[in-house]
Parts: sequence; structure tokens; C-alpha cells
Amino acid sequence: MEPLQLVSYRHSGKFALYAPVLTIGAVGVIAFPLGFAYAYLMKWIPFIYLNFLLTVGYGFVFGWIAGWILKRTHARSNRLALACGAAAGLIALYFEWNGHIHALFDGAPLVCRPRQIWAVIQVLYEHGSWSLHNGGNVTGIAVAAVWLVEAGIIVGISSALPYRLIANLPYCERTRRWLDEERVYNTLESLTGADKIAALKTGNITPLLEAKVKEPGANSFTRLTLKYSSKSQTFFTLRVQSVALTFDKEGKVKETVTDLTGDLVLPHDMLDLFQRFATEG
Repeated sequence: MEPLQLVSYRHSGKFALYAPVLTIGAVGVIAFPLGFAYAYLMKWIPFIYLNFLLTVGYGFVFGWIAGWILKRTHARSNRLALACGAAAGLIALYFEWNGHIHALFDGAPLVCRPRQIWAVIQVLYEHGSWSLHNGGNVTGIAVAAVWLVEAGIIVGISSALPYRLIANLPYCERTRRWLDEERVYNTLESLTGADKIAALKTGNITPLLEAKVKEPGANSFTRLTLKYSSKSQTFFTLRVQSVALTFDKEGKVKETVTDLTGDLVLPHDMLDLFQRFATEG
């Protein structure tokens, strides 16, 4: 059989100039009140696990906002998504500190300048603002470590979310549509053999055409994911994954998924063939 080679999808890198401006502007507007809310909740809630969840949620909100705006403005650039997400996280961190200062000091300005925030950080580093049970205030390296972890969570999550959203979402340049709908097929047997795996990694999907239907109840199989848009009938992508199922002591299923390909551009004239072998093997 002649090798059936598909091309890996890559974003064009195009975006409108207003996309990052709108993203950063919206984040700045939202960060001002949310920074206050986050800071006061962290002050009032004394439970470390809830504090951790609040921090994760705070970073998630800004990452989601950045990703949503970039998607709506048709930004097809992974680098831009990462940069905007990181900028959103830093803005969120700035306004978190702004709110934190208000929660600690009466008469603080509505919006603190960077040098004012830095001055407060130096004071808190030396004297601390909170303590552990049966102990004095946490200061010095210990409190700095807590701040760094918090900053890492906020900026890390805020950066990762828009990047993952844009990077994993193919785009049809002709119809200006994201391929944000999926059909998943779990019908084919697990592909074994280094030659087959190597072929798939180069975009050669011939091993799929030769694969058989998986056995009923099989704990390992090949997953095919077709990404498409119902408003764009000319552009599709295909992702091939290896799936292994394991069961814990309670009988719950855990999936281990390994990508065998990225998103491969599937020509429209191959769609019928793909759906046939995906469902019938």
C-alpha cells in the first residue's frame, strides 16, 4: 500500500493588533476589583487548603479571560497566547498586592504605585504579616518563599491556559473558523511495533488503514479525534492517540493517553474514508 502522508497543522501566527491590546485592557479592568476580593478573602479565611484553592482559582480566572478574548479575536499565535497569559498573570499579581496592602493598612491609596508596593514588601519581609500556630510572624526567606509559590501559581496558570487553548485548537483560514468541535473514535486496536509508531509520528497514517477493530473490553486501543467546525465543511484535522486503561482498588478507570501524532490536516476528499475505517476498522 502506498504511504498515506498527512501534513501537521501549524498556526499561521496571524493576529489583529487589537487582540493583545484588548486582552491586556480587559484584564486590567477586571483585576482591580478581583485583586481586592482575593486579598480580603485570603485575610479572612484562615484555612491553608482553601487559600490554595483561592490562589488557583484566581490564576484560572485571568488565564480563562485571556484565552477567551484571544479566541474571539482570532489570534492564531501560540507565542502571543503565552505572552498575553503571562502579562495577565503579572497584572493579576500586581493588583493582588494592591488589595493586600489595603487589607493590612488603613488609609492606603486606591491604587498603589510599584515603588509603594516594593516598600511594603520590604517591611513585610522583615516584620511579617501573619503567623503560624504557637509561633511568631513568618518573616525573611520563609515568607518570601510563600510569596514566590503564590506568584508562580497565579502567573503559571494564567500563562498556561490561553496557550493550551490556542495551541490545541486548529483554525480554518479560509472560513475564519476555529475547529472547536470534536468526534472521538475508540474503535481500533492498539498499534504496536516501532515501525508503525515511527510512521505515525511522521504523519503517515497507513498503519491506521491496516488496523483491526479492537476486541470488546480491551484495556488498550487507538483513539482517533476528528476536529472540525459545523460552519466549515472544508477543513478538518485528525489526531491519533494510544490509550491504556487501568483500574484502581475502587474499580475506577484511569486513562493514560499518549499522542502518536499532532493535529494532522485531513483533506476533505478523505473524510468519508476516514469515517469508514474509524468506525469499522
